[in-house]
This record gives sequence, C-alpha cells and structure tokens, in this order.
Amino acid sequence: MDATDDAHRPPGPGDPSANGGAPAEILERAPAGSWALVVSHDEVLRGRALSGLRQAGYSCEDAPTGLAALTKIERLHRAYSLIVLDLELPDVPAAEVATIVRMMIPGAALVRCAAGVSPRREGADAWLAKPALASEFTRIVALPRPTV
Repeated sequence: MDATDDAHRPPGPGDPSANGGAPAEILERAPAGSWALVVSHDEVLRGRALSGLRQAGYSCEDAPTGLAALTKIERLHRAYSLIVLDLELPDVPAAEVATIVRMMIPGAALVRCAAGVSPRREGADAWLAKPALASEFTRIVALPRPTV
C-alpha cells in the first residue's frame, strides 16, 4: 500500500479530518444494537461488507438496489446507524439514494464505495475504493457518527 492508497480509505480512529477537526470516537466494536445496511448490486462487495461489519459487531441487512434499500428502510423502520452505499446502482442514482437516506435517518453514517472516484464530494462521511476487503469494512466502525 502506498501513500496514494490512504486517500481512498476512511479516516482512522482519532483522525481529526474525519469530523471537522474534532477527534473521532475510538470504538473497538459497534455499539450494542447497531444496525448496518449494505446497498450494492455487486454480490462480492455485499458479501465482504456484511462479513466485515458483522465482525465489527453490527447486525446487518443488505439490498441489491437503491429502491430496495429505501423500501427496506421505510417498511422496517429500522434505525440503521451505518449505510454502505455503492456508487454504481442499477436503478436509482446513488446521490439521490444518499439524499433520501439523510432525510429518513439523519444520524446514520454514510460510507460510499466506488471504483476510481471520490464520492466524498457527494455527501459521504467516508468512502472505500472498490474492490474493498472485509477487513476494510471492519475498520469503519471507528468512524465518527454525524450529530443531529
């Protein structure tokens, strides 16, 4: 891994750039009762994300499309604390899904996954470059959570 790879990783624990200059809360595991939703048409990415997040202590669900994710959020009324959103969705633009998610669950952390571009400019709290490994998803438990 070289220095350019670090630009594609989520901020590490205590990284002041992660939270407007304030240090991130360092967590070993997700807080009890934390739920994550992984949204991607890519089965490999979904599998790696689910594996890594479960290792970090999240209860997880997944959705293969943006519409399926929004429907799941609306029907289950689940307070997801983390949303992993693939930038390449087959049905609804990911930016639109992110905007709606922010309205539905304003306190959820949003992590975008993309190949070769920085979705951070589109409202993500952090992002991972594809293909991401399960261990990279485990690390995002240390992300600071948005305050509402």
